[in-house]
Amino acid sequence: MKIRIKSNPKLGDLIELRLRDEGADFWITRRSSRENVGKPTRDYNPESFGVRIKEDAKNILDSRYLYYVMEHLWTQGVWKAIAEGTVIPSIRKQDILNIPLNMQ
Repeated sequence: MKIRIKSNPKLGDLIELRLRDEGADFWITRRSSRENVGKPTRDYNPESFGVRIKEDAKNILDSRYLYYVMEHLWTQGVWKAIAEGTVIPSIRKQDILNIPLNMQ
């Protein structure tokens, strides 16, 4: 199966996100303090989103590169700004999957 690039592609076209995914390429902290929510990590946590590059997208996107892109978003405060909840802030799966891609 081949990945088709849409006219307005989103990150969700190239990756899968799952909770309790020990074999993921890396993980994104789903719930934490406002400072740490959305932080990518290479350490497994069953409560974090496991990020996997879809098999057909591995020729388009490298998981190591995506890790650093996600780290950049975290350091820029993107997740901190959109996290919901006051006691335990969290981000939603769709927040990550709907990140627009500029394929030009």
